[in-house]
Amino acid sequence: MIQFTKTHWQISASLLNTNINDQTVSGTAAANKNKFTPAFAIGYKPNSESPFLFRFFYKEIFRMPTFNDLYYTYNMNINPKLLPEYSEQYDAGFTYSKNFKSSVSQFSFSADGYYNNISDKIIAVPAQNLFIWTMKNIGKVRITGLDVNAQIDGKFPPDIKWTARVAYTWQQALDVTDPSSSVYKNEIPYTPNQSGSGMAAVYYKIWGAGYSILFSGERYALGENDPTNLLQGWNEQDAFVSARIPFKYFQTTIKGEVNNIFNQQYDVIHYYPMPGRSYKITITINNL
Repeated sequence: MIQFTKTHWQISASLLNTNINDQTVSGTAAANKNKFTPAFAIGYKPNSESPFLFRFFYKEIFRMPTFNDLYYTYNMNINPKLLPEYSEQYDAGFTYSKNFKSSVSQFSFSADGYYNNISDKIIAVPAQNLFIWTMKNIGKVRITGLDVNAQIDGKFPPDIKWTARVAYTWQQALDVTDPSSSVYKNEIPYTPNQSGSGMAAVYYKIWGAGYSILFSGERYALGENDPTNLLQGWNEQDAFVSARIPFKYFQTTIKGEVNNIFNQQYDVIHYYPMPGRSYKITITINNL
């Protein structure tokens, strides 16, 4: 790895070698792999006091299928010929981070746009039926997206602290393997265009309380972007209350949660319904 820092600039470059040699006692082993993948990143800060940092990176990623992907999938549908996933990633964005001497003590924000070219993308799809899944490659996938994150922390004298954060992703993941195919430029399975999360919490002395939301937009269950394969978007909202009780040699935290507050019925995977409203109490003991 090479790194260069001067005044407003930070530049780094690296080269990674991945060498895989699979052997099996019986059956067919996956082919051996040897790959070099470079990465390059550059950051620019207008001045030492500036809350802004602008950044860009390019990197190549070589991702081997896991042991389970190759030899031990959900249904023993082994696929030793599954190819490794190779991607070229481009990312440009910025961060803003600033501390304050007020009820807001810190605020940070980041936004990144990215473009990925992926060869032999590894995905899980149903095989003979919905209870039998297997891993397969999609020849070429093009992904364009935007990630936005923000977090704010603060406090109110004398003992109240609070925090909130949000994250949002927009992306378009298209199958661009074969221009003559019926699924050319269709969205790949189980990849929503929009997703995100949010959280807010407040803490007073030994007490804590918070609320969170997780959401996902529409996505397709199969590579054919047909209305019959469209899954509706969903969101799940949770809340918690906690108490931290210190003892002489340890600390106990008691936390009560309500998950899926509004009892929304939804599927992450087609025909696999997720749990409705549920309740949970956890007790954690830590040494002081």
